[in-house]
Amino acid sequence: MSPITFFCEELLPATPADIAQNMLDLSRWSEFTGYGVIPGIKSAVFDRRTDAIIGTRIRVTSTDNSSYIEEITEWEPTRITIEMKEFSAALAALATKFVERWELQPVDGRTKVIRTFQIYAKSFLTKIPLKLIAVALKKAVTLHLQQLKQQGDNV
Repeated sequence: MSPITFFCEELLPATPADIAQNMLDLSRWSEFTGYGVIPGIKSAVFDRRTDAIIGTRIRVTSTDNSSYIEEITEWEPTRITIEMKEFSAALAALATKFVERWELQPVDGRTKVIRTFQIYAKSFLTKIPLKLIAVALKKAVTLHLQQLKQQGDNV
């Protein structure tokens, strides 16, 4: 079964290296505030941190007290892929994983960021509510990118 896929993009006033480095600053993860049915992030802690970064696992607790793991599966200068999995009960009943890819394209001292999501449903029936979740998640990610843009060099 094909995943539910969407993407969001924004031009950020930071370099790809700065954006990537800030992704590892877990104190900033709570800046993701969510939208609608998508909760914000309350906290993020390293479950396992690897020297190569690939294989690093981050335990995320959402503002609704649900939790999941984000595992970095790709770490390149212009592309980062994170697999979200091991969801709390409600989301675990609907999806097997979410895959988020950050494409970081340098443009005149700034970076064009394209965040692509693939949401993998457990079944054909669970794909229906996941499509609604995808709409809210796209809005939450768009708002997060706009927030990062407003932060300027502090991305």
